[in-house]
Amino acid sequence: MQKIVFVFILIFSFATAKAQELKMNVSVKVQETKIADPRVFKTLERSLSEFFNKTQWTEDIYEDEEKIECDLQITITSELSATSFTADFVIQAIRPVYGSNYSSQILNHIDKGISFKYQELDPIQNNSEIYTDNLSSILTFYAYIILGMDYDTFSPLGGDPYFNIAKNIMTNVPNSSGDDGWVFKGGVTRNRNKLISDILNPSVRDFRQSFYEYHRLGLDTAGDDPLKARAIMSNAVEVIGKVERDLPNSMIVKIFADCKFGELVEVFKPAQPAEKKKMFNMLVKLDPAQTDEIQVLK
Repeated sequence: MQKIVFVFILIFSFATAKAQELKMNVSVKVQETKIADPRVFKTLERSLSEFFNKTQWTEDIYEDEEKIECDLQITITSELSATSFTADFVIQAIRPVYGSNYSSQILNHIDKGISFKYQELDPIQNNSEIYTDNLSSILTFYAYIILGMDYDTFSPLGGDPYFNIAKNIMTNVPNSSGDDGWVFKGGVTRNRNKLISDILNPSVRDFRQSFYEYHRLGLDTAGDDPLKARAIMSNAVEVIGKVERDLPNSMIVKIFADCKFGELVEVFKPAQPAEKKKMFNMLVKLDPAQTDEIQVLK
């Protein structure tokens, strides 16, 4: 009997370890509550943390040090009722760089004006197959976006299974949800629909190949051969620039720029003047709004 119990514990422990691919830090902030019980937001914060960190998202087995570190910051901007809210979501994720103590940001995105309903002890559900509520769909969507971005850095187009699930989640959201973030709109440069549509657009395949090369063949080898690593990263940025020219206002390219400009400055500071100048020129074209941040490369 003791052996049976011991085996059961081992199996349970194995399943638990397998289920935790994400290491999500969640914070829910509200400046002032006029309608809702403040306790609701603490409960929401705890429920979201459990949802991300205790759900099995893939079939892969993750060691603790392999978990994807990510952050979700929710700022409640208005209370529509005691159980209905509008909020801004900030979603970030990082990836460790091989052979170093450095982690590279792979996702930095703000989703503004999200309306959702929540009351204490409401379940948050992994609803990748069916729609149950807007909050659950949004959270599940971003979990798979994070997974897809991370897997894309370790193998070419490795994130496809997870991006396709994210697209399926979007497809299952009914028009009655009332959330414009799921809807294609001409002129809209940032929403969930555009994000997943851009990622899976065949015109962006070269970006995703370069995203892999930038991380796995570039950053991960920088400690052994910095010259070669910079050359690979420079080539990746050059290809990403071409993607931006062919598909202007690509959301995924903008996210890359938001995540990588500061990192590229640090990587290319020791480079020769011509090498720095080339990177400066490419980055200026990629996102002119961030010119001040890269002046050191000029």
